[in-house]
Amino acid sequence: MKILPPYSGRFEVGAVDLELPVREPRDFLPEYLNPILVNKLDRHGHKVGNRKARKVYEACQKSAMPENASKEEEAFSHDQAWLNQARYLSEKGYRFDNAILRFQTILCTMYYPSDIKRKDATLYPNVAWLGRPFKKTMLPVLDYMSMYGSWAKLFFPVVLQMGRFHLQARVALPLADPANVSPALSQGTFEGDTRNLDKQKFPVVIFSHGLGGNRLGYSQFCGELASHGFIVAAIEHRDGSGLGSFVWTEVDQLLYSKDSPLDKKTQKRLRRLRAWGAAESVYNMPIGDDGEDDATARNKADEPLGKDMKNLQNMFAKVPYLPFESVGLASFMDKQGEKETGLRQAQLAMRAAEIEEMVFVLNRINNGDCDFLASLRTRSLGTSLCGAKKYGGARKRLSLPRVTEFFAKWKGQMDLKFPSLIGHSFGGATLFEYLRTDQEHFQYGIVLDPWMDFVRDPATDKSVRGCLNKPTYVINSEGFTLWREHYNKLCRVLMDGVVNGHLDRGWLFTVSGANHTDFSDMPFLLPGIFGSALPAKDANRTITTLTIEQIISLRQQKHLRQIETGSILNDLGTHKQNTKMGGLRLNGDPDGQKPSQNVFNKLYSAALRSRGSKKKNPFLWELRGWREGGERRPHGHHLSKASGDDMKREGRTSRNSAREDTFSEVSVQGSGEDLKPQFIDPVQHSEDQPDPWEGIVIDSDARRVYDVWEKQVYHKLGRRYPYSMITFALWLMGIRGGFAVAGHVL
Repeated sequence: MKILPPYSGRFEVGAVDLELPVREPRDFLPEYLNPILVNKLDRHGHKVGNRKARKVYEACQKSAMPENASKEEEAFSHDQAWLNQARYLSEKGYRFDNAILRFQTILCTMYYPSDIKRKDATLYPNVAWLGRPFKKTMLPVLDYMSMYGSWAKLFFPVVLQMGRFHLQARVALPLADPANVSPALSQGTFEGDTRNLDKQKFPVVIFSHGLGGNRLGYSQFCGELASHGFIVAAIEHRDGSGLGSFVWTEVDQLLYSKDSPLDKKTQKRLRRLRAWGAAESVYNMPIGDDGEDDATARNKADEPLGKDMKNLQNMFAKVPYLPFESVGLASFMDKQGEKETGLRQAQLAMRAAEIEEMVFVLNRINNGDCDFLASLRTRSLGTSLCGAKKYGGARKRLSLPRVTEFFAKWKGQMDLKFPSLIGHSFGGATLFEYLRTDQEHFQYGIVLDPWMDFVRDPATDKSVRGCLNKPTYVINSEGFTLWREHYNKLCRVLMDGVVNGHLDRGWLFTVSGANHTDFSDMPFLLPGIFGSALPAKDANRTITTLTIEQIISLRQQKHLRQIETGSILNDLGTHKQNTKMGGLRLNGDPDGQKPSQNVFNKLYSAALRSRGSKKKNPFLWELRGWREGGERRPHGHHLSKASGDDMKREGRTSRNSAREDTFSEVSVQGSGEDLKPQFIDPVQHSEDQPDPWEGIVIDSDARRVYDVWEKQVYHKLGRRYPYSMITFALWLMGIRGGFAVAGHVL
């Protein structure tokens, strides 16, 4: 067994699984896709042919609504139609083998702080990185790898290697006391009630993973946040974009089928559970005995129903990664058309629905509704994280509390008035689209290396222009910043936040030498394949430090605003870390006044200049960005600072002093307008040179966050350049170094 590196925070980190049925189950498949083609039907474990499956599904659709239904019957809820379809399939012995874009349950892993002593924490089992049982969790990984051709089978030993890794997080540790959390993090938790001034709460983060990710794939990032006092809900999306998941959905097979291994009395009790809303799974559902009241049945032991059934493997639906070419669409490596874009938008819509559902679940927990969890949960807290044997042994050995007792201690401990939303890659795209809606849960978003291809562009789609009215803070990898059209679109999208915000307008940092995978666990698991010019530990420290410090800044600003409005008492004498409110500073605009609309109209249409770029499509996105940067300066340190000859010829350096022209970041040459990224590197300046921050378009929070990173991380960074397949590929391309020393934040 291999353990990932320890977290740097003061707390131990616990982890538990939560899977619950959603309030409004529904499909997100676009109309032009055949559900039978995406989610295959099977009967008694055998696949059903497409022609027969189509007939079965048509009959199933009719069963949801009787032909001679009255208007009152036609108005019944969507939930009932969903259940009618499920009942029809179960009675006929059919089931969906897959559940892609079928919004049925919400699954997440909760990473949370624990103040248990380290010696006592070792008695609890570690979370397995691939989850358990290994045979089932390994299959989605192999399916995902098979998309890249038969040669990918050669990497089967790599999957076995990944299966040996375990997290530092341990299953079902007791929750810490929020009074031990740093006061800087707990600020902003008071909402108009001065009697609770001394009560601290845990800041909450909801995390959205990228393509090929899952709830455990970013454990180092999520666990690092938890070790500093955050509660992180890492969602496992079931939209077909993840590595693979399982939905315990086949309760209908047991409820209605004549071939069910359950007796009629048990089926009746299960149908009673369904009446409570527990319609999505029975894998770990408590079942009451005859004569027991509902409350007793809901709080029954965690023993999983059907644990001894031979056909248990047929009691769940798989959610594999969905290759577009498998449903007749273009691969994501090829040019994307209207249908491909529509399918991606459907995935983004389902991801947004999962975020909404996650907020609802967290509020129920925070309100102390533990019976809700005990009666409706569809898996145990730790069986899928460490295995049934280890979790069962720990429960007996440590007398672990059951669900109701475990979450009873969470009542009122989470600050859900000011939560954080964070996403990586496709999860970053999810944030952009979600924050454009009328949601009121999140006041800001932190985006890690977003994949912008399917984010609607305000330059071409005026319906989304001005809709991003929440500040967004972006941490980019060097490869994605050098990817010309990608960075270009990102800047246009971020302009919305600048236009709509006066105080907090966001920032964009680039971690020099970082690759797209540095935001996940992959460099820790397989450094020889996914390592970048920046060691995995240093990259993780940089990303988490920037994230934590920005959240602290926002929470402190909220705290100050509450004091100014009289919502809470003035406690600045006890909280001395409060800072002034952030705000954008444009060149020649020291007071952060809102620029004219003409300026932003030009910024929307601006394009990042890249000379000699070729229309090639390398296999990896980061290689695309590195290639374009390398073509601009193929012999090292492309996009270097003031020493760049072409930048000098254009009359620009990274240390421009403030000028009167508020539009100085955009230059018009020839027939096109070019947005030039203003890279600044304060670490490199000396006392006799002007302040490199002067005259730069930034949110003032960026200066504070950078200073904390420089103090806590930069001076501790190693100067080791790891060797990996990615860095070797860059070396072959003539790219020997980035536009700054690896690890710099620009």
